[in-house]
Amino acid sequence: MYGQTMHEDWLRFLDEEILNVLPKPQKEVLSILATSDRPVPWEKLAKAAGVMETPPNN
Repeated sequence: MYGQTMHEDWLRFLDEEILNVLPKPQKEVLSILATSDRPVPWEKLAKAAGVMETPPNN
């Protein structure tokens, strides 16, 4: 897998290595951003996702 230009099953790789290991609040943040037509201010995004922490630095 590593060293290959393209993983044979890219979507499964994303699910297994990235999405499935995220905590639920971060999954909700990504879900909201994925369906948004424009950038969402952190205050609105955090409230909608039920996140009580400050935005990530990176």
